[in-house]
Amino acid sequence: MTTPTGTISLQNVEDEFGGTGAISLSEYYALGAGVPSSGAISMNNLRGKQFLVLETLTSSQTWTPKANLATYIHIFCFGAGGSGGSSEPDTSGITTGNCSSSGGASGGYSYSKVAASAAGSSTVVIGAGGVGVISGGNSKKDGNAGSASRFTGSGVTMVSNGGSAGRGAYSSTPGGDTSNAPAVAGGTATGGNQVNKQGGDSGSAICTSNRGTSASGGGGPEVDSNSGNSSAATSNVATAGNLFSNNGTWPTYMSSYISGRGETPIIQASNTSFDGSSGVRNLASGLSSGSPTYCGGSGGASGGSGRTSGRGGNGVVFIVYEI
Repeated sequence: MTTPTGTISLQNVEDEFGGTGAISLSEYYALGAGVPSSGAISMNNLRGKQFLVLETLTSSQTWTPKANLATYIHIFCFGAGGSGGSSEPDTSGITTGNCSSSGGASGGYSYSKVAASAAGSSTVVIGAGGVGVISGGNSKKDGNAGSASRFTGSGVTMVSNGGSAGRGAYSSTPGGDTSNAPAVAGGTATGGNQVNKQGGDSGSAICTSNRGTSASGGGGPEVDSNSGNSSAATSNVATAGNLFSNNGTWPTYMSSYISGRGETPIIQASNTSFDGSSGVRNLASGLSSGSPTYCGGSGGASGGSGRTSGRGGNGVVFIVYEI
């Protein structure tokens, strides 16, 4: 349903966007794509418009629900991902060595459904992804954990913690080298009145070969049994990050609200923004393991002049209005 593209009345606007009593056009700031958020607004701005069902919050702010015809408001809160570790083996002199780096873990995830009549001004905090790291020569460095995203107000206190930092490991023991970077855990989540899930873990990374390298990918958020952890990496292997977008089906609460309003599902196969990034080995200078957009962990980086891990994905909060 949209407002007419030709002749349009205030009643058409109210039918699409809601409202009671005397209508003021200023009630309808930012309620549809392309509608001004402040300043001058006219009926022309409201022609052919549809109520904006989904809000994506990527910065900390005070959130106020938009005036509309919604009966329920769905709140999805994702914590930030951790960054992977970095490492380089000690190959100086007559010694030999190897190195391993595990990816960062995903942030946690919580979901609440509240009556629109109970929603009000709420505080939103968006977590920052763990900053990527680079180890010095013949050394290791752990990544950085992601920080928590929070939604406080409208009858809920949701906390989605950030994913743990990936680890770096190296060895320089002649003749019996083993480097082992352990898997790290996803962030926990509390306060969702419908769902609270821990983020996906990263895989471990272990190397036993002379002058070898190993790196695992980052974890992804876990909304169901098909998503979450990344795979372990063995000697001279780099594994992919958890490909959250590979899920074939999604929970109905993430993909369908009302027929006819053409919502885009929050998560779908074409959306790779939540995928953990891959682990990498023997990078060229200036490259990194890549940085997820939201929530996922970045892969570990081992060996080479680059050996730089990407940044973990930042947190995000989605607001969906159910008409």
